[in-house]
Amino acid sequence: MIKNIDFFQQHVLQCYPQEAVCTVKNGIAVARENIHPDPVNNFALSKEVSLEVQINRESILHSHTFIPRTTEDARVPSYEDMVGRKSTNIPWGIVHCDGTNVSDILCFGHINNEPLLGRYYLHNVFDCFTLARDFLYKEYNYDVGLHPRPSNWVEWNPYYIEQTWDTLPFYSILVNQLQYGDILLFNIGSNIVNHIGIYTEDNKFIHHLHQRLSCEDNLSKWNKQFKRAIRYKHGNTVYS
Repeated sequence: MIKNIDFFQQHVLQCYPQEAVCTVKNGIAVARENIHPDPVNNFALSKEVSLEVQINRESILHSHTFIPRTTEDARVPSYEDMVGRKSTNIPWGIVHCDGTNVSDILCFGHINNEPLLGRYYLHNVFDCFTLARDFLYKEYNYDVGLHPRPSNWVEWNPYYIEQTWDTLPFYSILVNQLQYGDILLFNIGSNIVNHIGIYTEDNKFIHHLHQRLSCEDNLSKWNKQFKRAIRYKHGNTVYS
């Protein structure tokens, strides 16, 4: 992604403990000024630079400098990162810097071609929502799009999952009508929908639980948590 990776890493280290930001054009990273009023926790580009980046369709890279919890990857995109990625519709990437080391770049917000099974968990990058998004694009060439959400989305909007999928071209089906590719919605330890799966065949489905690897599972094990199923409308035609 970057031809001058050493330059980028040095810029990140020099900016620490503030977040560093670079734009990338033709594989060359260019250092940009972080004008955010709280540069330790956020970044922002000037209007002039933002316009230039949009016109040239450059990529945006920035650093995170906070110390993560034990099970959390410090590169996980924040809600603000996801909103920015969606609004610009250009590639974004994040590295973590502790003042001494700079991590590998994590790109996010795009359709991911990684295998659907065996993915590690990373909110907004590899989770149940992105698994469903990648599956639908792979199977039907349909992209449900980016739907930014904070890590505490249940407190932010407890009906986020159902409300989001209700705006997309899907319709409800009965559990005895399940077929390959149907989206499954679950209530896990809650009275609201907080998990997504994709039906495959023979009472099996794939899903990605919090802090676990994505896997295939038996739907019968999840009968108590299963709430409803929805099916994608292919163009103007409903297939059942």
